[in-house]
Amino acid sequence: MKIIQMRLALFTGLMVLLIIDAKSQTPVPIAYYDFESKSDTVTDQSFNDNIATATDLVDFVDEGAPTGPSPGAAAQLVGGHFRVPSIDLNSQIRDSGDGSYTMTAWIKPSALDGERFLFGQTSQGIHHGIRNGGFLHSAHWGADWNSDTNLGGYDPPENQNGWLHAAWVYDGATDIAMIYLDGVLDGTTSQRAPNGGGHLIIGARNNGEKQYLGLLDEVAIWDKILSEGEILKLAEGGSPIASLTDADQDGFIDAWEKKYAGNLSDLDGNNEDADFDKDGLTDAEEYKLRISDPTKSDSDDDGLDDFTEIDDGTDPSNADTDGDGLLDGVETNSGTLVDNDDTGTDPNNADTDGDGYMDGIEVVNGSDPNDDNSTPPPLLAYYDFEGDQGNIVTDKGNWGNDAEVTRPENTYLGIKGGAPGGSSPSTAAEFNDGLINVPGINLSKIISGEGSYTFSAWLKPSDLSGNKFLFGQTNQGIHNGIRNNGFLHQAHWGADTNGATNLNSYLEADEDGWIHAAWTYDGETDTGKIYLDGSLDWEGNKRAPNGSGNLIIGGRSGGGDGYYGLADDIAMWDMVLEPEAIEELALGGSPIGANLPFQITSITYDLQSGEIELTWDSKPGRNYLLLYNTSLENWDADIDDSIESGGESTTYRFENPEGPEAKALFFKVIGN
Repeated sequence: MKIIQMRLALFTGLMVLLIIDAKSQTPVPIAYYDFESKSDTVTDQSFNDNIATATDLVDFVDEGAPTGPSPGAAAQLVGGHFRVPSIDLNSQIRDSGDGSYTMTAWIKPSALDGERFLFGQTSQGIHHGIRNGGFLHSAHWGADWNSDTNLGGYDPPENQNGWLHAAWVYDGATDIAMIYLDGVLDGTTSQRAPNGGGHLIIGARNNGEKQYLGLLDEVAIWDKILSEGEILKLAEGGSPIASLTDADQDGFIDAWEKKYAGNLSDLDGNNEDADFDKDGLTDAEEYKLRISDPTKSDSDDDGLDDFTEIDDGTDPSNADTDGDGLLDGVETNSGTLVDNDDTGTDPNNADTDGDGYMDGIEVVNGSDPNDDNSTPPPLLAYYDFEGDQGNIVTDKGNWGNDAEVTRPENTYLGIKGGAPGGSSPSTAAEFNDGLINVPGINLSKIISGEGSYTFSAWLKPSDLSGNKFLFGQTNQGIHNGIRNNGFLHQAHWGADTNGATNLNSYLEADEDGWIHAAWTYDGETDTGKIYLDGSLDWEGNKRAPNGSGNLIIGGRSGGGDGYYGLADDIAMWDMVLEPEAIEELALGGSPIGANLPFQITSITYDLQSGEIELTWDSKPGRNYLLLYNTSLENWDADIDDSIESGGESTTYRFENPEGPEAKALFFKVIGN
């Protein structure tokens, strides 16, 4: 036994020697985040490599919990959360050992109303946080309870500056749950085991909904019960990793040295000038930062050494600091696009020109990420489910917005027999309350202000009852699909509308059971439309969506009210497609096919010359067919059948084909 502390105590005249050995220290957690690096990719300080990644609106501030072990910084959640895909709360906690756990954090909430969850998982299950008007709350999806103290009237110790230490403990052997506030037990009850699925989420519940708002620091999670004394020690400023040893007493935790050097001799904390990897940062500086490899000059292989990254404000442990799809080393911050190895973009700004499109997307699609007048094509993603393997759904468009199946037990890819009238009839996806997450399409950024959209899909529903949503987002907002027992439905969380046709009777006359559905929203006019098999099924006023987060397929608001049936040729655009384009899709056209009409952006009529000038979105290296009509009934007449592309925008001038007496003309551009 290693004796680390001895003290004497006098009890009823007897002298007692109290011996505390190393085993009495707080055990090492399976994950611990102190946010000192202020990076969207948060390193696990327990050295278990359970990286947490920021999603949506997350900032970092120079105000950590003042009495916590690392007060230099904290995460500020303003509508976002962190995801930890390497910690499956079922296999690693609920179904491991007796299912016990402890979750702790220092918090400074900015909102106590509604539901503000700190810990959650991908699908239902565990969700702990603040609920019911300001109480610390514990929930196992259906097994919910409040602690005793309302935080609205709680006055934390003065030295904590408004910060609170919260802890949730669950004893899986006895089904007893406990909540601690500032180290003191604040409630306990019987609680059954959690019944959800998926990985750990920090700052929200159920795949990202009901987010916590405020500051967050010192987040830790254990797969065992911590005692009341251990939790009190944390609330008094103790570190969750205090029991990690430093055998050679050089000031470096042994686990850190062994992780990178494999021994305790190469890295020297006693020599303040030691720089093993010769990157300009001493071993001691890299240990203090805890975000880089002290044995490797370019820790993340992005083309920049660690010292340069620290000096430039980028993250030496993350090859793509701003998450825009470009390595930090190619983002030269010059403001001029030279080539793929010198993009001129800002490595700390995912959208350098502020046009709403990430820099990496612009580079891949051939637009200039430094010029807000140069934008990529509007097709955000296209999934035909042909050749997909595992749980990854490949985006067949240009943006590279690959999606991930997050409910594999309810979502099946590669089902033989896709939409026979679609452009990829071989295979489809089957949803049985399944879910696909598309992290690259943040609808909060795309659908804002006057933002518009088009969703389309081939569907073969197996259940038309209740709510069966195909498109949704992380938290409330857009949810389009089938509702009210068989109607195509468009909803913006509170702005809800059915189509005119009930699919129960409509599908009775359909031989194969497949339909083509499309939903559009014009943000400039606040007009929504629903199309069924290429024909307009509803049109009317529709205010902008009021939710947040990224696109999900198969449900709404984090994954509820899921779609049942087959789906194929799912696509999304950040614009309103013309009715002719949607009809073309319903007739078998591909979202990336050559026959889809292109968006005309301007029409100018010269009264003096009688000439007309059209400008449309185009693609470099293509030819275009320009058609016209006087009544929208047919498109047999063409102006020119081989117009060369002008790049990302093409302008063409021509004489009025109907002469100066024409009352109305309609035009359509098709790529050849």
